[in-house]
Amino acid sequence: MKHKDKKYQEMMQAAREAGVADPTDSESAELERLWSELDSVLEPPHSDRPALSFKRIDGFGTSGPSFISRLHTFPVWAITAGIAAVLAFGFLVVQSARMHTALTQMESQVYHLESSLILASLRSDSAVDRMDGLLKLAGGDYTNPSIMRAVVDRLEYDPNSNIRLASVRTLARHAENPEVRETLESVARVEESPLVVMEILEILWAHDPQRAERLWTEIREDGRFAGILGTEPPSESHPSTTNL
Repeated sequence: MKHKDKKYQEMMQAAREAGVADPTDSESAELERLWSELDSVLEPPHSDRPALSFKRIDGFGTSGPSFISRLHTFPVWAITAGIAAVLAFGFLVVQSARMHTALTQMESQVYHLESSLILASLRSDSAVDRMDGLLKLAGGDYTNPSIMRAVVDRLEYDPNSNIRLASVRTLARHAENPEVRETLESVARVEESPLVVMEILEILWAHDPQRAERLWTEIREDGRFAGILGTEPPSESHPSTTNL
């Protein structure tokens, strides 16, 4: 360890030049021991493990400083703008979710309001209002049970045959429902207007031909509409009725 001896000699030479007396043999031995311990501390033991690196490997297989270590190289305004953009984006996401919830609630409130107005029209004493309620139902998808019950009530009990006819056409939109077809059939058995009965037959023939043929036969035999219904049973494609 020549570098250690050289450092030791340089230290002793500096001491002599400063007027310090040469150390005794015991002092010299102690100095050498201390110097050896200091040298062992300054020189770490040899290891086969690779030295730690604070560099990272990026996506292209090349090493480079990490993003955090390079953060101080970005201008302050760029960092501030980035933070502001992130906060603004988060704010927009939250506001969009709130707006969607508010719109959904508003649509629900509008639907219930329109349903209430239609229901009030159907129960009105005015034939004009009742007809207006039925016309509004034709422009939307209203499956409120209270509204459907009110339409059936118009069909069964309304004194105006035009409103009963409009009620049949409103229920035709739900003719795939067996309960609706059963209601139409039962009404046709007691209905006095041939126009309403023929409309019901048209609907039933399109959705339930067997029911329509049975109803047609029953009505023809009771003689209520003699000369209006044909004398032949309905064909496979259309009820056999004559024009008024």
